[in-house]
Amino acid sequence: MGRIQQVATSRPWPHYRMLTRCAAVRGFEATLSRRSHIQHHYEDTMQKLTLPMNDTYILSDLHLGEGRSPESRRFARLESFFYDQEFANFIDRVIVESMVRRNTAHLILNGDIFDFLTLIRVPDSRVLRTERFRLHRSEYRFGLGSSAAKSAWKIERIVRGHPGFFLAILRFLEAGHRITIIRGNHDVELYWGAVQEKLVTTLADIAKNNGFSTWTPEKLAAQLTIEQWFYYEPDRMYIEHGHQYDAGNSFRFPFNPVLPSHLTGEDTEILDYPTGSIFVRMMYNKLKQVDPFSTHFVSLDRYLVLFGRATFIDIIRALTLHFPFFFRAIKAARFFELHGMDDVARLNDQRIAEYSRKKNMPTETIQLLAGLMREPVGKTKYSLVQEAFRPVIRATATFSAIALLSVSAWFLLFTLIQGSGLLTSGLFLRASLLGILAVATVAGLFVLFTTVHRKIRTPVDPSTVIYFQKAEEIAKILKVPIVAMGHNHTADLRPFKKCHGFYANSGTWILTHGPWDVIKPKSRQFTFVRVWGHDVEVMRWDDTVSRWEPVHLLEDYSPSPLERLIRDGEDNW
Repeated sequence: MGRIQQVATSRPWPHYRMLTRCAAVRGFEATLSRRSHIQHHYEDTMQKLTLPMNDTYILSDLHLGEGRSPESRRFARLESFFYDQEFANFIDRVIVESMVRRNTAHLILNGDIFDFLTLIRVPDSRVLRTERFRLHRSEYRFGLGSSAAKSAWKIERIVRGHPGFFLAILRFLEAGHRITIIRGNHDVELYWGAVQEKLVTTLADIAKNNGFSTWTPEKLAAQLTIEQWFYYEPDRMYIEHGHQYDAGNSFRFPFNPVLPSHLTGEDTEILDYPTGSIFVRMMYNKLKQVDPFSTHFVSLDRYLVLFGRATFIDIIRALTLHFPFFFRAIKAARFFELHGMDDVARLNDQRIAEYSRKKNMPTETIQLLAGLMREPVGKTKYSLVQEAFRPVIRATATFSAIALLSVSAWFLLFTLIQGSGLLTSGLFLRASLLGILAVATVAGLFVLFTTVHRKIRTPVDPSTVIYFQKAEEIAKILKVPIVAMGHNHTADLRPFKKCHGFYANSGTWILTHGPWDVIKPKSRQFTFVRVWGHDVEVMRWDDTVSRWEPVHLLEDYSPSPLERLIRDGEDNW
């Protein structure tokens, strides 16, 4: 019987009947018992093999904002996601692909799907009375705050502003697939239970109004889950947004990212925004309102890009009108010392322990993962100013040093040419050397200023290397072959060096510029990570032909110091 069971469990179920009929001579009851045992073992084995191996599609950094107003027929000025139809076409293709492959699909929306920070509209007086919102003076200038009730109002605005996007989500769920949303730094508001509830009830209302009559909030909540940190499948993959590895956007207490009401002067808890979020809310939004076509930036380092493209008047306006509010927000919200935050820290540690039990992971493993996170900037006023102005100071110091050395070298050469006794008798030789010096001066100034200009407009982003290193550490801790992240808007796929597997970054769906556009225009837009079984690829959705293709990634290369100086743009070496 052991040999029969071994053979049977390695073949499809129709072969069981032939095997059990061969065993019928040993007794009908024994055969039924053994057949039942074989079938149970087969189904249990197949369930273990097939459940974690669904087709997984990972998208991140969509940055859905307020969307398009049905009244004005215009998009909000701070909107970044104009691709509802492209997303809907992508989802329809996933549904069809799953039918062809006879497999279920799992869509993982890996952080920054919703951009709460760009919602600056203030509700009208009727809504203020109905919701009983009390607005501070700064909220009229920068938009509603981050309390649970105000954040719930924002998520409904986002969903209502992108009907095509969420109808595609409903079609995906209707086809029997499931969705997991992982919280990022631009949608940390998903921490609030009220926001999660409002998301589900608003989706249920849209479903009811569009013919999906069977979708209740309870049914939606069962197929659409929200993760506060990461998604993990043992022996297969680990997925998180990645903002905790960015010092400007990491949270002090990611499982309890709140500021207690007794510390804020508010009548309720608000979110403990990292410095990067406060900068977006107080500075970036106002500059983007002036120029809505500016590139969406991710880290504090990249604010130089924004200032480099703004006019002088825009910069002065931002510095005089909005920078004081930025520092006032820092002073009011950061509470640079941990005084008064003991209860918040204690609850954060408690929830980490609860999360380890939920994920069925040892507490030591969770602590190792948490230990990889970076400390946020702004714990002291000095460190905040240092981090915020470090790019400016570094660029200024580099430029000053190069300029000083260049000027000194120029005067030294000029003095040698003019004063050397060897050249006094050779007027032609002296004139020739002065001409060469003049040409070298013009060429040097051209190279210097174009290099500085390029550095300001396209600063090097070190996050690609940092994220790969963090992903490799996670892969070694959890022994998973796939680690996927988002956050830095840079699609990436590279094998680990110290263990087996791959790091993948899903990039973004919003427009992003870079040197790769020379290879193929918009080759880093509409990107996602596709995991079929244990096979991982970083893909790009091409809506013009309704198919996806691998993202064009160049092999790594180690440049010389001279090549690093003269390189054009932001490449992956």
